Amino acid sequence: MRTLFTCLLAVLAMLNAAASRADAQAAFARMRSLVGEWRAPLSNNETMIDIFRPIAFGTALLHEEWKNGEQLTATVFYVVGSELRADHYCDMGNQLHYVDESTDPQVLRFVLKDASNLDTHPHHFHSTTWRYGDADHHVQDWEAMTPGKPSKTIRMDFTRVAAANVDPQAVVRADVQALNDGNSATLLSLFAADARIFRTSRDPDRLIGDLSDKMGTQEQRKSFFGEMLARKRFATAVNARDFGRMQTLLPPRQKLRILVCHKDGRPVSGLVASTIGRTGIYLLGATNDEGMQHKGSYLLQWRLMQWLKEQGAEVYDLGGIDPDANPGVFHFKKGLSGLDTSLVGTFEAVSNRAAGSIVRACEALARVILRHRRRV
Repeated sequence: MRTLFTCLLAVLAMLNAAASRADAQAAFARMRSLVGEWRAPLSNNETMIDIFRPIAFGTALLHEEWKNGEQLTATVFYVVGSELRADHYCDMGNQLHYVDESTDPQVLRFVLKDASNLDTHPHHFHSTTWRYGDADHHVQDWEAMTPGKPSKTIRMDFTRVAAANVDPQAVVRADVQALNDGNSATLLSLFAADARIFRTSRDPDRLIGDLSDKMGTQEQRKSFFGEMLARKRFATAVNARDFGRMQTLLPPRQKLRILVCHKDGRPVSGLVASTIGRTGIYLLGATNDEGMQHKGSYLLQWRLMQWLKEQGAEVYDLGGIDPDANPGVFHFKKGLSGLDTSLVGTFEAVSNRAAGSIVRACEALARVILRHRRRV
């Protein structure tokens, strides 16, 4: 009986630890929605400017406080096991280490657990409580404390000003496991800085991503692909017209998935993908100059991963990389935290040399015909 009771306690402890880890990750994902610039009015007609941006490939969040053109503090938020932690580097000359103890998803309550240099700089912020409003508002309360004096709370009401201009590798670092566990909030938070462009309906630069089975007109494909090739200046054997021909021949269940991003009714980015079993395959993507400016490809990648999750995909194959000849695409794909995989290549085994020669000659002829058809 005692053994059974001990086992039950152990199971309950494991479940509680797992739930705590999930809570910490959820709280951190919610914090990443703060990425961007925020402002709060202060006394004497001054303004506190807060800037949030992801660092270390999205595993931590950096928070900076600025006033009158001068940086005051920096705080780094991150998760360790079941704890959401914050390391605060203060203009008061001390370094404070907090842990979130809130159980309310709308509230963060960071309590001081450890500190350095308090002996020489005793005035410090003993705790800080943040309350979320809507997507563009939140409130911060900072409890200032000096030994021998009553504590004082400083409240700041922040309003979002703009999304941050951050490293796309940090913003677009996709958690592949989120495709399986259904945690769309995790995926959305990773796109937070640029996703706000298309999530806010009143934004004049709103982008719209549509899922379709049509390749668009030849002029649209030329616009996407031609501008992209001219901008990146690299050679490719991919021809968008081939996918258009393929799409007309495929049966309905095997048709390619095509996503088009529009701005003000104009297509600015496109993406073509498919699935084989539980693997999603990225086949073709192109963005014209306007889509590049407004990050339309980010929206399409987000929409595609949503669709792959709905289809039960477990793997998203982004295709080949060339770090030397095409470093931009390489860094973008690397930023999605995938694994570099090398294929074994193509090998042929023939029992008759004459038959092998005929096959190779036919393959060479097929390549010539294909190149000719692409020019037509």
